[in-house]
Amino acid sequence: GPLDCQLVFSHDGIRFARGARQPFVEVGPPGSAIGGAVQPSCLVETESEMRIYSSASTVQHGQGRDARRRGLQPGSITLHTLRRDGLTFLEPEGAQGHFVSKPLVLQAPRLTVNAAAPHGEVRFQLSDIESRPIEGFTFDDCQPLNAIDSVDFEVTWADVDLASVTGKIVRLEAQLQHAQLFAIRGQFHFIDA
Repeated sequence: GPLDCQLVFSHDGIRFARGARQPFVEVGPPGSAIGGAVQPSCLVETESEMRIYSSASTVQHGQGRDARRRGLQPGSITLHTLRRDGLTFLEPEGAQGHFVSKPLVLQAPRLTVNAAAPHGEVRFQLSDIESRPIEGFTFDDCQPLNAIDSVDFEVTWADVDLASVTGKIVRLEAQLQHAQLFAIRGQFHFIDA
């Protein structure tokens, strides 16, 4: 029968489980290069994407020998690409949404995000442990990720530097408008970890 790829996960690197048992890399339409089977074998991460190389077949699992006897070349190598950190994302159900992080301590004065807002924007704010905005780090002070799609957008504010809050407990908030937030990167530590 057809052979596709499903995602698995592990909390300890020893025991693995499949998630929703939905195809992650699906077989394609009958007769296509991936119409019978697709078996990922290699994952390569670049600065902007993850590349999955697979052996693929036009025929279903176990039928390759018969296909070769009939003079068919059933096998190929295929490439599938994903956005870096693109396995999951936050996206508002309506046009707008708001995200608040757990309390964290910035250990270095730099934050970047992986977000897509080709027709919208994302703004950020820092607040204290009680969720009160910190002066200079409000949504209005933020240089927004506006009408772009970036895997490495640096979060900045107009007149302040993250060095002034490095080592302090803060929350990072995001306002999303017609946008997807994939990842937040930086040297920080959640205080409940």
